[in-house]
Amino acid sequence: MLDPYCAREPKTPVCSGEATPQIPDLRTKARALAAADARYRAAVAANLDLHADPRVRAVFSIEPAMGPAIVPESLAAIRIPIAFVAGFGDRILPVADNVVPDALAVQDAQLTLLPKPAGHYTFLMDCAPAGRRAYPALCADAGTERVAVHQETLDLAAAFFARSIGASP
Repeated sequence: MLDPYCAREPKTPVCSGEATPQIPDLRTKARALAAADARYRAAVAANLDLHADPRVRAVFSIEPAMGPAIVPESLAAIRIPIAFVAGFGDRILPVADNVVPDALAVQDAQLTLLPKPAGHYTFLMDCAPAGRRAYPALCADAGTERVAVHQETLDLAAAFFARSIGASP
């Protein structure tokens, strides 16, 4: 399902391969696997099925990815409370193409967009100096800004679950 998006937006990191440098040509390899392996094709086809689980009473989605690959009808079928949080600084998959359409597709979804520089990797754990040297793209906003975003996200999640399912913060 990502192919139509990438035909329109080929330079976004998720489409160009920049987002997955550890697996060069990920999309090409996935297409080749689909052509060669019936079990893989069946697994991909099953992604079109609804996967509701009665044990899940609410969802708090942090910086979701691959929104353009999600079938909008599956989002529209969600009937539990769901909140999305993402950062305007996401260079991997811009929020306007990813989380915003997802949130609009889910009835009564909540959406919080944090200001730049919060982006795709901001929600990962903070980076130690060695991590900053080894993975500069993942750690570009590491430090006090990232820690503050983590706290804000935790506060949002606690409040969401308290409202949605009565979980105490």
